[in-house]
Amino acid sequence: MLKNWLVGVGHGDAPDAETGRFVEEQATVSAIICEEIFLNFSRKFQYFEAKLANS
Repeated sequence: MLKNWLVGVGHGDAPDAETGRFVEEQATVSAIICEEIFLNFSRKFQYFEAKLANS
């Protein structure tokens, strides 16, 4: 399913079979996924950085 989001597989104006989203939204979904991964990494890094500073 993630592969379809990233490469934008779909059929014109019909919703994509796996994601249920329209093809024009595929890039937006990719951006949201990338942003979530980045934010999650940033939060974990800040947590470990603070933990290390308090040691």
